[in-house]
Amino acid sequence: MPSTPISKLAAALALLPLAGPAIAQQPTVAVHDAWARATAPGQTDGAVYMTLSTPVSDSLMGVSSPDAGAAMLHRTTKTNGMTGMSDVDKVPIPAGRKVTLAPNGIHVMLMDLKHPLIPGQAVEVDLTFANSAPVHVKAPVQPITALAPPA
Repeated sequence: MPSTPISKLAAALALLPLAGPAIAQQPTVAVHDAWARATAPGQTDGAVYMTLSTPVSDSLMGVSSPDAGAAMLHRTTKTNGMTGMSDVDKVPIPAGRKVTLAPNGIHVMLMDLKHPLIPGQAVEVDLTFANSAPVHVKAPVQPITALAPPA
């Protein structure tokens, strides 16, 4: 018996319940306490901080932002008393543990900002992971003196 468009559709729909559990089980990374520090007048770079957690081990692999020309994962370093930054290829997130991106540590570096980061506004960042779906984050901008997210 030749297949018809209706029988092909029926066969495809019959398989859909089998795909549901696989889609539902895709790991998800939760983002907590995202924030950014305000920029000084004329400053073209900024930073975003947050805490990440997931029930299944994963890794933060990349970042981007519509508010900046480029976004990267960076680590603050100290060598011979001099502070600098180095690129980070990925940030492992162990299952059931929290990983915090914070000042003087690993953070999202925004370069060539398209506008100043002003307290009370938010900056958008897209996170990509090795196994989980991408996550879009709106990080509230805190005063330039902030050292942590608002309580």
